[in-house]
Amino acid sequence: FGDNPYRQLDETLFEPAPKGSSFDTRHRAPGDPLGYGAYPVCNLMQWDRLQPLDGSQLLALDLMIFAEASWLNSSEDIMTAVKNGTLNTEIEHIELEFLAPVRQIARVVSWRLPDVKKRVVAIRGSSSANDWLFNLDVWGPAVFFILVRSALPFGSAIPSSFIHQVLSLDVRLLLGLPAPWQPVVDQIKKLKAKSKEDGFDMVLTGVSLGGAMAAMIGSAEGLQTLAVAPVGSAMTQYRVTQGMAEEVPLESTVVEITPWGDPIPLLIDQQEGTVQKIACTTFNPWTCHSPGQIICEIGRKCGDPRGRSLERHCSKQVGKDWKQVPWKGFAWHSFL
Repeated sequence: FGDNPYRQLDETLFEPAPKGSSFDTRHRAPGDPLGYGAYPVCNLMQWDRLQPLDGSQLLALDLMIFAEASWLNSSEDIMTAVKNGTLNTEIEHIELEFLAPVRQIARVVSWRLPDVKKRVVAIRGSSSANDWLFNLDVWGPAVFFILVRSALPFGSAIPSSFIHQVLSLDVRLLLGLPAPWQPVVDQIKKLKAKSKEDGFDMVLTGVSLGGAMAAMIGSAEGLQTLAVAPVGSAMTQYRVTQGMAEEVPLESTVVEITPWGDPIPLLIDQQEGTVQKIACTTFNPWTCHSPGQIICEIGRKCGDPRGRSLERHCSKQVGKDWKQVPWKGFAWHSFL
C-alpha cells in the first residue's frame, strides 16, 4: 500500500540454472512420487494448444518472473530480475521492447523472446496513489452492488445479465471522454497486432490489480493469460471491456492463481475463469498476497524442470523447511 512506483531491485529471487542446463523432459513435481500430486497449473501452461516438451513452453514459474519484474522502476532493474530467472535456460534471450511511463496507471511492460517466438506482456499491480484511485473507479460499482445485493432478501435472484448492463454504464463514454484504463487497452491491442505480424504467441500476466486487468483485457482480446492473486473481475469485466468479450469470455483464456488466506480476491468482486487455489503458509493474510510468497508455493509444489533454485529467497520468505511435502506447519485452507 502507499505511493511508491519507483521500486528498486533489492535482491533477485532465483539462483540461476547451472551453465549448460537443459529442460528436464522427465521432470515430476516433488509431491508426485509421494502420492500428493501437484497443482494442475504446474503441468505447463497449455491453453488452446499442446506445448512441446523442449523447453520452449512457458511455465507458471516463468510467468511469475515477468509479473514480479513489472513492479520495478528502471529498465536496468527489470532486465536484471528477468535475466536472473532465465539465465542458462531455453528462454534466456530476452529483449525489453516496451516500457510504459512509471506513473501510468496499471503500467504495461513487454518482452520479446525471439528464440521461442513468444511475447510476454505484464501489467503492474497497485504501486501509486493514482493506482488506488483507479481501483476505486473500476471496482467501486461492483463492490457497492455486492453490498446492496447481500442486503436484499432475494438479491441473489437478480439476473447476471442485468448486473452486467448496469455496471457497464460509464458517464464518461456518453460525454466522449476516455476511460482511465483506455491507454492500457490500446497498448495491449498494439502488442497483440505486433505479435500477429511477428508470428509470436502472446501471453499476458500480472499480479493483483495487474492480474485483474490482464484477465479482463486478455479475455476480451482472446489472449493466453495468467492472472496472479487478481482482484475479482466477474462483474467488473463488462465495465472495462464494454462488450468486447462476446465469444471469448474469461473462462476460455484466463487461468487465475489465488492463494488461500489472501483477502484481496475475496473482498473485491468475484473470481471467474479457471481458478487455481494454492496454499499459503504464513499467518499474515496480507503476505499471502505477496508475489514473493506465491512464487515459493509454486516452487514447492511444482519444482522446476529448468533447474533454477529458489532456496535463498524462500528460506528467508517462508523458512528453511519451505520445500516440505507434505507441509506440516500452518497453512490457510480457506479465509474463514
